Amino acid sequence: MTVPEDKEKINNELLKNPALIRPMDGAEYGESFIWLSMSDEIPIKVNLKNFRIKFEEIASKYPSFNVGAKGPTWIKLPIDSEYDITEIEYEERKDIENMSPSNKEDNHLWYINISYKENTTRITLHVSHALCDGRTLETMFLVVMHSVIESLNKEEKEELLNNTNYKHLPSLPIPCDLCEFGQKSNFFYEKIPKELLNGVPESWKKCTPLDLPKIDLPNHYVGSYFEYDDKYWDSYFKKMMKEKNIKLSLQAAMMASESRALRKFCHLEYDYPIVTNVMYDSRMNKLAKEEYKKREFFFGALSGFPIVIGQNDWEKDILHCKEVLSKDVQLLDGLGMLLQIADSMNKETLELTPVTGIPAYTKNNIVVTTYINHFKGYIKPRIGVRLACGKDYFVCQYAWRNEGKIHFMILHPKTIDKKYIDSFKNEFDELFKFFEEKSK
Repeated sequence: MTVPEDKEKINNELLKNPALIRPMDGAEYGESFIWLSMSDEIPIKVNLKNFRIKFEEIASKYPSFNVGAKGPTWIKLPIDSEYDITEIEYEERKDIENMSPSNKEDNHLWYINISYKENTTRITLHVSHALCDGRTLETMFLVVMHSVIESLNKEEKEELLNNTNYKHLPSLPIPCDLCEFGQKSNFFYEKIPKELLNGVPESWKKCTPLDLPKIDLPNHYVGSYFEYDDKYWDSYFKKMMKEKNIKLSLQAAMMASESRALRKFCHLEYDYPIVTNVMYDSRMNKLAKEEYKKREFFFGALSGFPIVIGQNDWEKDILHCKEVLSKDVQLLDGLGMLLQIADSMNKETLELTPVTGIPAYTKNNIVVTTYINHFKGYIKPRIGVRLACGKDYFVCQYAWRNEGKIHFMILHPKTIDKKYIDSFKNEFDELFKFFEEKSK
């Protein structure tokens, strides 16, 4: 095990030789202004000292917890003199949570907060988006929670693993190293059409202007949380498989709901085209190399902008969204843009040349939606997304699933037209009423 003095020595050497730290490429740097978090609560009071010891032992094997980063004006060291785990005061979760950046995020790539309420422990992992995406956030959190489990005594461990959802917790993920600068080595780069590596693709240019709410500054983001029982979605999903042999996705259902909401808020016709910005896992791209497909850590998200035409019928809307999503994910447009953005940072000079022409969320017919994952093995998982809020804001709907529940968070500026945000929540209510009705 590395001792604090060894880590301090390593950090001092890196400060003297910053060339030893791989700089962020343009894609990673662009995400470095966003922070993701995942938390859960367990019905046991975790011994903080024991947790530190076990986390040190396990996390030391994972490069994602031990890498540094270098941007145009700063260096973030791989590790502090000891892993950054801090006890904070317990606060009850709220339906609306502040998503402003923390001062702590200026000098770290990740950190852990732990808090207690009687015999309950909440563990929260905060990670720079440059280091992970919504899916690999969970693999980092798995390392944290396995460390928690290993820190428990025999009775506590048996209680958690036998009598809670933690009996379904996935095993520890396989470590992997950070990829090469620029992301190119992850894909069969020579097979990407050259026109996709030079400018914004046509599929990203289909936006039309809308009169969307403006905000006053200063402002900050908040997350509005709500959830639904998953039994009606499950019932509808199985019914569609049995009767029509159609496998639905929550991502498609979210796209249908949010595009409907935007049309209603803007008083548009039911079939007005809406651009749905969705996040894809680049590891699943058809040009991804086999080794890259197996990676479970680090940032690997890319964007798509499928266009949704309303069908004026919930089931037809969802099926239409499934169709356009299936077609869009086959395109190489998002991959081409990911590599262009990654290449916008000069590795030697750290000079950034921003890619222009990316659609503006605050002015156009765009909704942003991402279904993160179906988590298994947690009790009360919650996702957070923290970033600074500027005039060119965006509103994003996130969803994740756990045993018995489908959770949603709408990320939005705090002081924005409430009717705008309510329109999305109201349409989700209608969506789940539809699931219930179809389940009868």
